[in-house]
Amino acid sequence: MKVLRKLLIVLAVLIFHPYTFTINAQGVKNHEFKMFYGTAYSGSVSDMFGANFGNDGSDYRNFKMGSFGVVGTGYRFTINRFKVGLDLGFSTVKEEFYKNDKLPAQIYYQYRFLVLPVGEFTYYRNRFLRFYGAIGAGIIVSRKVNKDDKINAIMNNEFAYQINPVGLRVG
Repeated sequence: MKVLRKLLIVLAVLIFHPYTFTINAQGVKNHEFKMFYGTAYSGSVSDMFGANFGNDGSDYRNFKMGSFGVVGTGYRFTINRFKVGLDLGFSTVKEEFYKNDKLPAQIYYQYRFLVLPVGEFTYYRNRFLRFYGAIGAGIIVSRKVNKDDKINAIMNNEFAYQINPVGLRVG
């Protein structure tokens, strides 16, 4: 059931992603809404290194982590060559700690919510291409729960940023 739900989310994003659309306000295209999917790879890798190299002296020997990625939506308002907006995203992470190689001793689920104000600057634009740079800074609010004890959750707030000095959009 979980695999089917994840598959449907990915398919919906892939189907609707080409349909990033603009809304005409008094004849000017200055509002843009988009859906996106990202791997969130750097966050997963940093969590993995922290968990594996930050040995706390426990009996857990092995660690396994799986991340679904980030699914989200964004809004941009265009002012000449500048765009300002907001991205909202959601991701899930599953962490398994093993005392031996057979059954996991602890399983944690982490739910992350991303709020990222974004700015974009267009270097060059023609009818088919747009070269741009983007920067954003915001927060990730995460909730980590144990599979067996869902009442006592761990809440964290983390700084989030994204820097894209050069981007290319075709179409």
